[in-house]
Amino acid sequence: MYSSRKAKRSRQSIYWTKTFWGVFPLVDNYADEEYFYLIAVHTGLRKSAGTKSRVSFCLSGEFNDTGVRQLRDGIREANIFSFIYLLCFGFSSASLLYFVMACPGSLGPLQCLRIWIDNSEKSGDASWYLDRIDVTDIQTGHT
Repeated sequence: MYSSRKAKRSRQSIYWTKTFWGVFPLVDNYADEEYFYLIAVHTGLRKSAGTKSRVSFCLSGEFNDTGVRQLRDGIREANIFSFIYLLCFGFSSASLLYFVMACPGSLGPLQCLRIWIDNSEKSGDASWYLDRIDVTDIQTGHT
């Protein structure tokens, strides 16, 4: 009994680690896009800082912009384990999530990030305390 509980807990912790500490591709990436940016999203450490609303953004550089993109991966919310689903859907308080965004080419030196939520969550998790976002050009290493 003890060993089976320990094994189950171990499997859950492995899954937990993959779910919360991975790097997720954005749901609207295209397979033929070959230029990549790493987006680190830091949600603030306050009560009710997280959100379950949909987050969208537009990243602009000197040469181009991304157009409207969705800041979600389609993986975490498709999780069939309901207790993990409730924890990992959206952006929880004090979370750090990494996403990979694909683009057809370089945006150039980054100039502006516009980000918004649609307030689609009606249960009180509609607002969001976004602490900061770090965007790194994976090819050059510039942030």
